[in-house]
Order: sequence, then C-alpha cells, then structure tokens
Amino acid sequence: MKITSIEPRRVTLRYVTRGAYELSHYHDMTQRTVYVVRTDTGLVGLGESERTESQEVMDRYLGTNPFQWMGDETSLGLGTAMYDLMGKAAGVPVYQLFGQKHRSWVPVAAWTVSTHPERMAAAVADYAQQGYTWMKFHLSPFENVIDQTEAMQRVAPEGFRLHYDFTMHGTDDHMPSLLDRLAEYPIAGCFEDPLPGEDLDGYIELKVRAKRPIVLHHFPTAATYEVMRRPADAYMLGHMRIGDAQRRAGLFAAAGAPFMLQNSGSDITRAMTTHMMAAFPTGSFHTVTATEILQDRFVTEPLNPVNGFLRVSEAPGLGVELDEEKMAEFEQQETSPSARFLLETRYANGAHLRTRKDPNNPHFMVRPDWSRELPPPSFAAPLSTRYWDDDETDAFSEAYAEVEKEGSRLTFAEPDGGDRAQVLSTHVICRQPGRYIGWPTIVRRANDELVVAFSGDRDSHVCPFGKMQLVRSQDGGKSWSKERTILNGPLDDRDSGLIETTKGTLVASWFTSISFTTDDDYTEHAATISEQTREKESGHWVHRSTDGGDTWGEKIAVCSSAPHGPIQLADGRLLYVGNGTLDGEPVVVAEESADDGQTWSVISRILVDETIESGIGEPHLVECASGRLVAMFRTRWPSIERRLLFQSESEDGGHTWTPARPTTIFGYPPHLKRLADDRLLLTYGKRIVPQGEFARVSRDEGRTWGEELLLSPDYSMDLGYPASTQLADGTIYTVFYGILPGDEKTSLQGIHWRLR
Repeated sequence: MKITSIEPRRVTLRYVTRGAYELSHYHDMTQRTVYVVRTDTGLVGLGESERTESQEVMDRYLGTNPFQWMGDETSLGLGTAMYDLMGKAAGVPVYQLFGQKHRSWVPVAAWTVSTHPERMAAAVADYAQQGYTWMKFHLSPFENVIDQTEAMQRVAPEGFRLHYDFTMHGTDDHMPSLLDRLAEYPIAGCFEDPLPGEDLDGYIELKVRAKRPIVLHHFPTAATYEVMRRPADAYMLGHMRIGDAQRRAGLFAAAGAPFMLQNSGSDITRAMTTHMMAAFPTGSFHTVTATEILQDRFVTEPLNPVNGFLRVSEAPGLGVELDEEKMAEFEQQETSPSARFLLETRYANGAHLRTRKDPNNPHFMVRPDWSRELPPPSFAAPLSTRYWDDDETDAFSEAYAEVEKEGSRLTFAEPDGGDRAQVLSTHVICRQPGRYIGWPTIVRRANDELVVAFSGDRDSHVCPFGKMQLVRSQDGGKSWSKERTILNGPLDDRDSGLIETTKGTLVASWFTSISFTTDDDYTEHAATISEQTREKESGHWVHRSTDGGDTWGEKIAVCSSAPHGPIQLADGRLLYVGNGTLDGEPVVVAEESADDGQTWSVISRILVDETIESGIGEPHLVECASGRLVAMFRTRWPSIERRLLFQSESEDGGHTWTPARPTTIFGYPPHLKRLADDRLLLTYGKRIVPQGEFARVSRDEGRTWGEELLLSPDYSMDLGYPASTQLADGTIYTVFYGILPGDEKTSLQGIHWRLR
C-alpha cells in the first residue's frame, strides 16, 4: 500500500453565533486545512491542521506506506491521516494502534475566550445545555475574573466546572490568594499554569496549598524531568505531534499522573484526540479540542458530548467521513476581514485605559505584558472593558491613530459613582412551550407588587392570535404567577404597555394588527374576519382597571400607541407619545389625559430634523426632576447598522418638542425610567453583534449618556423590548423577551441588577 496523492482542501468556518463577537476579537480560528490522502488500494485517510503544510513536507509522505509513519513526529495533521489509513487497512479503530483501550468514554471540556461576565455566563449555560460539564478559558487582565466567576456560578448547573488558564501568570496578583478566592466558588474546577513554567519549586508548594487541582502545561524540560518531581495534579500536552505525545504519555503512565491533550480543530482532530486519550493509560483528564466554537461542521456524524464525555468510535480508522456537500460550501465561504478595534477599559477609581491589540503579540488579549507597554495588570482589578469596533467615524479614526502612533493611553478622571451593572440574578418570568411571547412592560405598584403585561399565547411574531396577558410577583421578581389573559380580541393584540397611576388605577395600552392577513399561513383564518370587524377592531387602545387588574373596563380608542405605553407627569396628567394616524397621515404625536386615562386628546406632534431622511417610531418618554421631558425613538433607516436611537425634548409639558435627531446609541426600542436619585435609565435591545439587552445612564437629564452596559447577551434576531422598574432597595428589575437555550420560540425573562 502506497500513498498516491495528498489533497489539501482549505475551508473557512464560522464561529457559533453566541460566541462570535468575543472570539473574533482574539485570534482567527476559522481557517482549517483538511488533508484527503489516497492510496493505491483505494483507501482514503483524513487529517487536518490550522495551516497548510508545505509541499516539501507533503512530498515526504507521497509514495510511502502509511505504516511507516507509526509514531509520526513530522506533522500532526498528516500524521492523523496516516493513522486513519492504518486503521482502515487493518480493519481496527485508531486507538488499537496505540495499544489497549483504557476507556470507552473520554472526558471533554468546552472552550471559550475571556469576555464580559454576562457573556461568560451565557457560554456556560449554552455549553451545559449541549452536554458539557467543563469549560476552559484563558483569563484576561482586561476582565475581572471574580465578576466573571460570580456571573457563571449563577447560571451553572450543579456539577459544572471551570478550567481557569492563567497563561503562566503575567500579572501582579498574589497567586495563592487569588486561587483561594476563586476556590470559594463551587464552579471553580482547576487552575492551569498559574505560575511561570520554570518555577517548579513554586508549583510544588502551590500544589500543597491550593484547594483545587493544579494543571501544568508549559514545562521547562518538555514534560520529562519535572514530571518526576510531581509539581502538579494533572498535566497538559498541547498540539504535540503524535510520536512526541505517545512518549510523554508513557512517562505520565509511569508516574501515575493524569494528563490531557489539547488539540484545537474540527471533528477530525476531535476524533484523533479521542482515540489517543482512550489508549493512553492515564489520559483521564478532560481533553480540549475547541470544536464546539465552530457552527460549521463538515463530517457526516459530528462528535458531540453526552454528560461531559465523548464516545470512542469502534469503526475502522478514525470513524469520521466527510460530508462533501458541506465541504464544497465551506471551501467557497469567504474569510471575514479582521476589523480594527480599540480596547476601552474603565477602572472603578476613574482611570481609563485605551489600547489596541498588538499585531506582533498573538497572545495580547491574555498576556498584554509581553508587549512591554501597559501598566502591570491584574486578573481581579475592579474594571470593565468594551471593544470599540471601527465604526467609520472620525472619532474612532483619530483615537486609533493616536494609540497607533503614541501607544496606549492611561488617563484619570473622577470616578462617576456608577455606570457599572452588576447582575444579581436572572429569571424566566413566563414560558409557554410551543407558543410565542413578546413586547413586555413592567410596573412596580404602590404595594411593591410587580406586574408585567405582554402579548402571549401566539403562534409567532406575526399571527392572528395575540392576547394581552399579565403575570405578577409578590417577592421582588424571584417567582411569578401563572399568566392571566386580560384581553383577547378578534385581531392580533400586541405591544402591551402598562402603568399604575397615583390613584391606583392600572392603565394598559396596546394596538391591534391585521398584518397576518398577508401571510399565506393565515389565509383561511383571515377569510373568516369580516371587513366590518377589521374596521371596528383595528386601532390603538387603552383600558383601565381600578381593582388592581382583577377586572377591566371597556377599551378606549386613542390616536397612537407605543410598546411601553404612557407615563404620568408630576402635575397628574398622563402623557402618551406614540405612532398613529392623524387626518389620514402617519404621525408621531403626544396625547394627554387629565382624568386618569378615561379620555385622551392630542396636544402636539413630534417631527424629525428636516435634514434627516428617516422615520421614527416605538417611542418612550420620561419626565426629569426639572420637569423637562425626554423622548427617544426607534429609527426606520433601512440599514440595520444605522438604526440609532433618536431623541427629542420638551420644556413645556409636551406641548412643543425639539425635532427628533439621532443619538450615537444603536438599539431599539427605548425604555426610559427616572431613578430615585434622579438619574435617567435607558434600556434597549440590539439585534446586531454583540446582541442582547443593554442599558445606559444619564446624569444630566438626557443631554449626555454614559457607557453602554451589557445586561444580558442574546444570539437571535428575535429579542429585546426591555423595560425596567426600580425596586424599594434601589436595585433594578428589567424584563425582556428572547429565546432560551434549547427553545425554538420566545419566553419572558427578567434580570435583577444594580448600578454601581
């Protein structure tokens, strides 16, 4: 048997949607080379690598027998293909080529990169749902690992563990103390490379002191002499050629030392790594292949875990085959260009660090100290970081040019006393299996009861069956009642606003839609609705309850509507800014009610700045301490990337308004809330990366807005419409809708958080 050809096939793979934002700011892991190796006997072997081996290297394999490459020390990717061919030729699974099988199930960990605490929590929830019980990540001094751990602990199922990779220290932290702090959390599983690799004496001492296993990856003498000194509880071999890994596996076995392989790649790499771990006697620590970060899989049967383990294939060779249709697709897939960005880090004491990713340091995001430019970092500094992506503005270009020319900028300003969000807990408020829920509004009543109104029991985003529903909480949002329908008309009832007036009246608002009549799925249903019914029931409405929502009065027609309804002003009037129709013309108007919501009249119109070609809609407003009114709007720009929030103000109680103009805030729609200390809180959703629910704070009555605060990451285009209320203890409860992991349709979710 001779090798007759080696076909390197270059594929471009996409990151999973959930992690794409943070992964794309580290280093590119989307390019793979798949080797299709053929023999004169008709056998085909598969291998892969990140970079394509040179023709000189491939020529060494051509014309040889695959069995000549037993214990290959030339190329991990081509060596994998050799073992696939050997197994197929002998009719045995690859693990038998290494010796006896020591395990049929191999432990595996998921992998990600360091990012905002709530995005880390989303990764844990996602991976746990996929069947992983461990997650590894590299710590970054641009994030606070304590904040990250607390966020992940909140969502982790019992038994889920974190593998912390310290990348050989690189900070000014006292490592024993930091490890002790992390070990207080049940989710903390093990600590990799917390010290420089050459500090064997330090490792020996730390192993005794640490309350979690110590994992050693970077060895001063290439995993030989130091293993016999037993400086760690487990060991890692990373991207090591097959023969090298095999020899060291023998040393680990002689020492009785558990170890793991870390070989990043697709299912081909995962299959090879699984076979090796099955045959190596002490290969019992969880392997890492990072296969799960890629949404594009190109084998016929992808290898996915069950309760944290991968099943070892008994098929000849690796046990994987190419899906040629997907391979052809991914070979044509274009590479996304790496966009410029700046790192904006804010410290609790007011310091601000602006830097860029060092192009000469591929590990900059975890070891910026190697660039010898930044101040001494810490993994537990009180800070938060955002990526300022190139938004093609002059401000970004000037800031980037300054950092590129002069280096990182560290400045200091007085701490602002807030503008950091600490998520305390997350909740599922209402889930209706198989049904769709959307567009909630939350009210904290005078008796401290929380009430959420929404459109529920729907087929989908657009359908004929939307109902106005309520849920209630008596314990600050920890638990919620079963939903109760308060309105079910013949058309689609949607966008449920809600307020409680000073008289204790609940005023709910909504509009009815006939958009479903153009949907082929509802043609038959639409035919049952008469023109008279459509004419009578279409419109914008409110209705009132004077008994806390137990019973509701007749619906009252209004000129316009908005997702979160009206507000009550200090003078007692209800003011409602919304989209509607006036004299046959689409308008944005302000309506007032001076009788607790029983009658309404239009008092003004709000126009867009005449220099801007964009419509506005889905507004909300707030009254400031001075009486100034601030209204914000969703924009109708066709390009989703340009859908900035617009803003308008009134200084005379809503009778006149400044022309609505764009802010620099992307998102929609807005919800505004005046907090007890007179700051303004803005919450909104974003449907482009990074997706999720966000907040900003203004201390000057909407004239300027603070940094964007991530409340909850999300990964679909059907999300958002957050609304917030402040609880008696000053914390904030925000409700929104989105798709829970594993679900196909939306649910109502809640975030209990505080500003700090």
